[in-house]
Amino acid sequence: MNPKLINRKAPYEQVKEAVYEKYIASGAEPGARLPSDRALAAEFGVNVATVAKGLTALSLEGIVSRRVGAGTFIQDVKPKHAQTVGVYLGAPVTSYAQPEMALYARLDQLLQQTLHGRGDEFMHYSDSRIREFWSVPHPALRDDAEEGKLSDLIVIRANPSNYAWLEKLPVHIIGYGVNYGGSMVDLDLAAFSRQSVEHLVKTGCKKIGLITKLPPKTSDRSPVRVSLHESFHQTIRAAGLSVSAEWIQTDDFDNTISDAEPMDSELFGYTAFQSIWNSAERPEGIVVHFDIVGLGVIRAARDLKVDLNRDVKVVFSANLGSAWSLLDNHTRMAFPVKDIVNTLIAQIGSKEPGTALVKPVLVLPPQ
Repeated sequence: MNPKLINRKAPYEQVKEAVYEKYIASGAEPGARLPSDRALAAEFGVNVATVAKGLTALSLEGIVSRRVGAGTFIQDVKPKHAQTVGVYLGAPVTSYAQPEMALYARLDQLLQQTLHGRGDEFMHYSDSRIREFWSVPHPALRDDAEEGKLSDLIVIRANPSNYAWLEKLPVHIIGYGVNYGGSMVDLDLAAFSRQSVEHLVKTGCKKIGLITKLPPKTSDRSPVRVSLHESFHQTIRAAGLSVSAEWIQTDDFDNTISDAEPMDSELFGYTAFQSIWNSAERPEGIVVHFDIVGLGVIRAARDLKVDLNRDVKVVFSANLGSAWSLLDNHTRMAFPVKDIVNTLIAQIGSKEPGTALVKPVLVLPPQ
């Protein structure tokens, strides 16, 4: 085989790219005929079957037309779009040791593994710059986007100070949990809230509370997340129940979803459960969102000597699986990380703005 075609890709893919670059991307006119399969096989040092497979792949993309007995003709001479996917993490990889980064670490790892397994080319950008420079574009990411090297950019996590420059990048952005003006993948928290309440009602609970750090107000960047509160109250009303204000513990310090939260999530869960448990009338069931908050709830219950199955029933949200063993012995509405990754990848190439939701799965504790 021609040394120019020796790389990790399959031979027919190498032929496909070589034919495109030499005969199509060079500016050939539509309708122009390519050299015969035999001539191309001799040119690239491969067999005729390999050339035929490569040209068939081009025809499936609508770039050439294969006509039996006539040859192969150029059909589409539009510039080839970049096929490299960017993956951006607005934090240094060293931050993975922090509890609140556990989900992002799992997402990042599985996303890269899945892209690699699919044969997709990708570039990974982690932002280890100090806070003062977060409002300035990541240099390598900015350059690659402006040079047209990226077809899509998946943003796993970003700090609010990153948002302005991210939105200006000339690339289709797929955001996890945040809308940067392109596609967005988020957890279906309305389904989580509804199914959690329904499960508690089925177990006999008539007094149900909610613990979440998400504020009940609208956020332009993450509007879908507000539905957690709406769905909770709608499901309570549909069941013919009412809820005490003391049973709702939430952060409502501003009007946005922010990474710069005033209280550690685990501490919030700890103090929120204490507050509910010390209320004049205790609920019989509690919905808890999200994982780290749940850890605080479990530790508060231990300190208060409360049995979370006997004294009060709790449904936790979870998307880390066994990453938090403390949650394994409790009822969970889980968002599998694999489902999140597959939903992110499904948005690649989709240029229409919109939100794709990941559904929760009920996981009961081992008997």
